[in-house]
Amino acid sequence: MKPVREVDCVVIGAGNGGLTAGVTLAQNGVKTLMLEQHNIPGGYASSFTRGRFEFEVALHEIGGIGTKEHPGEIRDLFENKLGLFMDWHQVPEAYRIISDDGIHPRLDGMMPFGIENYINKVEEMVPGCREKLTRLLALCKEVIDAINYLAEHQADEEMDLGYLVMNFSNFIKTAGYTVDEVYEALEIPVDVQRILNAYWSYVGTSTKNMGFSIYGLMMYTLISDGAYVPDHFSHYYTSALEKIYRALGGELWFNTRVEKILMKNGEIQGIVTNRGEFIKTHKIISNASPLLVYNHLIEPKSEVPKQALKNINARKPGFSCFVIYLGLDKTAEELGLEGYSTMLFTTESVDEAYHSYEKLEASKQPNVICLSNVYDGANKPGTSVLAFCFLHDPNAWKDVKPEEYFDIKEKIAKDTIEQYEKLAGVKIQDAIEEIEIATPVTMAEYTGGYNGIVYGFEQDPWDSLIARMMTFNDEKYIKGLEMAGGFSMFVHGYQFSLLSGEIAAQSIIKQLKEEDHE
Repeated sequence: MKPVREVDCVVIGAGNGGLTAGVTLAQNGVKTLMLEQHNIPGGYASSFTRGRFEFEVALHEIGGIGTKEHPGEIRDLFENKLGLFMDWHQVPEAYRIISDDGIHPRLDGMMPFGIENYINKVEEMVPGCREKLTRLLALCKEVIDAINYLAEHQADEEMDLGYLVMNFSNFIKTAGYTVDEVYEALEIPVDVQRILNAYWSYVGTSTKNMGFSIYGLMMYTLISDGAYVPDHFSHYYTSALEKIYRALGGELWFNTRVEKILMKNGEIQGIVTNRGEFIKTHKIISNASPLLVYNHLIEPKSEVPKQALKNINARKPGFSCFVIYLGLDKTAEELGLEGYSTMLFTTESVDEAYHSYEKLEASKQPNVICLSNVYDGANKPGTSVLAFCFLHDPNAWKDVKPEEYFDIKEKIAKDTIEQYEKLAGVKIQDAIEEIEIATPVTMAEYTGGYNGIVYGFEQDPWDSLIARMMTFNDEKYIKGLEMAGGFSMFVHGYQFSLLSGEIAAQSIIKQLKEEDHE
C-alpha cells in the first residue's frame, strides 16, 4: 500500500492528552500528524450552546493551576512549556456538603480551602475531631510527597526503594489499604467521614475499594491548593492548543478515524484511516483507549502482545456521566443558589451511592455545579447556569429501547432536580429556560469514545495509581506506541490527561533521538 503521508509520529485523538502530546512533539521538531474523528478538538474538554446559554460539557474544576507567582503543574505546562497563556478563575470554596441520609444528623456546611481552615470548619461541624483529622491529613501530605518522589524517578531503571521505606514509612504501610480501612485504623468519626467522602465520586470508586493513596492525594491537593475553571470554558484552551500546534508546523485532520494500526515483526508500520489512506509512521501516541487499540486496531491480530491483552482486559472500565444542563432566567442570587459545587448525599453508605450509578434512577449523590458563582462571563446578565452531574454505568442503558429512552432520562432528571430543591431549600423549576440532558449514550455519540466513558479504568486496589506508576515502563508493550489521556497508565481527569500527553511525547522524542544515534 502506497502511503499518502509519511510522518515521524501519528497522534490518535485531539483530546486533552493528544493536544499536549502534539504541541510537545511539534516544539521539538517532530513531524507530527494528529487525527481526530470529531470536527473540533478537545473531546470532553469543550462547550455547547442552547439559546442564549453556553454550557461546559464535562469539566467541573481542575487542580494544578496555582498562581502566576507560584504556578502549579498545569499552569507550568501551559505557560512555560507549551506557550499558552490564559486566565483562570479560582473556585471560591472546596465544596458545600449536604448530607441527609435519614439516619444520622443532617450535615450542611460550606467547606473552605486551606488545611487549617478546613480542619476548623470540620471541628465546628463535628466537635472533638480535630486531632484525628489532623493525623489523617498529615498522612495525606506524606502520600503526596511519596508520589512526587515516585513520579520524579518513574523512568529510573532501579528506583531506590530503601529511600521510600526510610522517608515515607506511613505511605508504605497504607499503600495497600483502602480509604475505609484507613478511616477505621485512625478511628475517624462517622460524621467526619461523611464530610470527607463528599468528594469520592471524583475518583469513581467506592471508598470500600478505593486505594487510600489516590484519595489522600486528591483531597489534600484540593484543600491545600484550591481548584480553578478556565476563562471562556475549556473549549478555549483546547482551541488555543490546536492553534499553537498548527503554528509549529503540526498537521491535524478532523473527521478522520483510525481504522487500523499496521504492524510487522513487532514494529509499527503505519495506520489506515476510515477513508482507506495509509499513513506511514513508526511512532504512535494514542489518546484513544487501549481497549480500542489492542482489541480492535492492531493488524494483524497476531501482533498484539498477549500480556497487553491480559492486562488491559483485566482492568475494569470506569463510569460515564449523566448530566443535566440548565439555563435559568434568574440570577443565582435571586434563586438562592449558594456556592459553586454542592455535593448531595442521601445515603449513609458510599458503596450504596456507588451502586446507584448502575441503575436507571436518580443518583444517591449528585454533584450540583453553579458556574455563575465563579465568574460573571459564565452567563448573560440576569441569568445563571446550573449543571447536575453524577457518574453512570453505560451498561445500564444497553437494553433501553429507543421509544423508552427520552422518558427514562427525563424522569431521572426530574427526580434529581426535585431532590436538590428539597435538600437545598431552593426552587428552580419555574426558572428553567433551557434544559439539555446527556446520558452515557450522549457522551459516546458526542466523542466516539469507548461507551462514553469519561473515567478511564476504575482504580481497584490492585490497579491503583501507585501500582500503575510502579509498572509504568513494564506496560509499554509495543515499541513506539505510547498512551495518553484518561485511559493512560496514569489516572483519569483533566489534570492527569493533560500531563500524560506531555510525558508520552517526551518518551517518543527520546526514542527518536536514540534511533538517530544508532
